[in-house]
Amino acid sequence: MNYLELLNAFYERIQCSRVSNNGQLLYHTLLMINNKSSWSDWFSRTNVSVSGLMNVSEKAFMNARAELKQLGLIDFIPSKKRGECTRYRILYPTNYSTKAGTNDSTKEVQTTVQSADINKLKQKTKTKKSIADAILEKCAQKSVPESVEESLRAYAACQEELGKPLTEAALDALLKRLEQLAPGNFEGQRAVLDQAVRKRWKDVYPLDKRDKGRDGRTNQFHNFDQRDTDYDAVVMERLKERLEGRERV
Repeated sequence: MNYLELLNAFYERIQCSRVSNNGQLLYHTLLMINNKSSWSDWFSRTNVSVSGLMNVSEKAFMNARAELKQLGLIDFIPSKKRGECTRYRILYPTNYSTKAGTNDSTKEVQTTVQSADINKLKQKTKTKKSIADAILEKCAQKSVPESVEESLRAYAACQEELGKPLTEAALDALLKRLEQLAPGNFEGQRAVLDQAVRKRWKDVYPLDKRDKGRDGRTNQFHNFDQRDTDYDAVVMERLKERLEGRERV
């Protein structure tokens, strides 16, 4: 087991077992020392040197050391005299003597959660693909232009954002509704879809009369009622009045 695997195993351990800040610091310090020692089975250091690396008191270091041993993360042989080296050994996950069952159960729960997330993602991706395929198939059957197909895809994406994903049954109903609103007029159907997407509606509705052009497409520039005034006749009438006024003078 290498440095990274030990760190990952330690991270999994602290998810289910509380380890103090000094305990975590000591574990990382001992891994660093062992790495410098070319991963010897046993390595030696004095209490003063290790506590100095941790920047904590010797008492805090010894408490952390006892904690890690109790958790089965390390083993050590204390020195017999003050100032002599203590021998340390990093215990691999297979050598954990405490709460090994808790680790196994934690891994099992994590695996279950990950599997559920993956299945959910697969189902979501499958739904997207099925709707896209259904739109393509329906458009091919009805010889629908590419512009209308793009509007259908945009409408499907909008419905998903609104929390109402489009199903194949809903797609059939939508196509029937579009045919009712604009019979045989693909440009009109596209305009209805674009209107629903633009206004973020959860359904399609007839085009607003103010937004209709002669061909049924949305008119974005002239949203006013057409007047029937004959401006040429008005000009001629005013000119005639002026000429008649001069003759009277």
